[in-house]
Amino acid sequence: MKRFLICLMIILLFLGGWYFLFPAEDVPRSNNGLNEKETFELEDKIGWYRAEDRTDWMITWSANSDLQLNCFKPLRNRRLTVLSDSCFQWQRTKKTTKICFQYDSTETVRSLSIADSSLQYMQRLPDKYYTQQEVRYFNLKDSLDFTATLLKPLGPAPHPVAVFVHGSGVSDRDNFWYLYQADFLAKQGIAVLLPDKRGCGKSQGEWHTSSIQNFSEDVLAAVDYLDRNGYADAHIGLVGFSQGGWVAPLAASRSDKVSFCIAVSASAFPPNQQLSYEIKTDIINSGAPSFIASMITPLFAYRVTQKRKRWWILNSDFDPMPYWGNLQIPVLMILGENDSQVWVEGSSNRFIKVVDESNVSSSEVKIYVGTGHAFIDPESGWIRQDYLEFMSSWILNQNQ
Repeated sequence: MKRFLICLMIILLFLGGWYFLFPAEDVPRSNNGLNEKETFELEDKIGWYRAEDRTDWMITWSANSDLQLNCFKPLRNRRLTVLSDSCFQWQRTKKTTKICFQYDSTETVRSLSIADSSLQYMQRLPDKYYTQQEVRYFNLKDSLDFTATLLKPLGPAPHPVAVFVHGSGVSDRDNFWYLYQADFLAKQGIAVLLPDKRGCGKSQGEWHTSSIQNFSEDVLAAVDYLDRNGYADAHIGLVGFSQGGWVAPLAASRSDKVSFCIAVSASAFPPNQQLSYEIKTDIINSGAPSFIASMITPLFAYRVTQKRKRWWILNSDFDPMPYWGNLQIPVLMILGENDSQVWVEGSSNRFIKVVDESNVSSSEVKIYVGTGHAFIDPESGWIRQDYLEFMSSWILNQNQ
């Protein structure tokens, strides 16, 4: 009996170790269509609405062929699922609320009503802050369609335009963290192209089997679309968030239409080094001694790469710094001092060294004290305003 138990323990330990080191690959569902539903009219409802309590709400397209109802102060975000040409539903915590649009005699949306809500009624406003346009463009290299929302500030053009480059994983226009920043920049006079990432929302493809080179093709397709559609005389720039900070300098180095490049919470090291740093930091933060963390980090890193084998085979050794060094446009790196995912000191030093030795026209590194990867203000619980103000000011200065 004792031998049996010992053998069973050995087998269980072996199986547990095998499962840990060789987990099943996590394969997201492919997105090979534009995810269109029935042809309900959505565009006539896009815009700004004012509630009876004087708060302003924005309705925009959703990445899932429906609508989103957003309020940026106070922060609220609601997905509206289409029921008919004039009515939608909002799935609340415990019940479903019906939202209907009212039209005037010219068939123009004039208001909306919300059943069983303290808001109840919102009046349609004239264009305020900026207009919105859902746009589509094509990546010729990989034969993929992309969908994005273009926020266009009011006032005389040309406006500088920022193309958002998403971070890792599933990400699209419904992500309120991105949308909030896009709204802030647009209100300052900066046009923003906020796309659905490859393989997400209404954009075709697969992100988990794509290389950083592939992602750069997506960005270049967006830049070419803007250049052909009214922004040829504007300053078109890239804002890469997290993993997008690897994609942005590569794309910028391949186009003479890009006028500036920003990396937010991005590492200056290749993905394999970045992963090891992140895992080791997490282990140490959990209370383990540094020497133990150093010993087991390779095992945990190996397990992570097995969950996305194809992506790591394609991208693990990608070094963004030669591309930063090739740029001859203004560049900016923004980091949070307490970022546990990025080696902040090492990245800033490496970035400064490379750009100082290159032909970059101007460069800057901005490190925010007391904040992490997402730039959350501990007092407000939301994105730091000084970070957004600095980024918008920096972009506008490039347009002078």
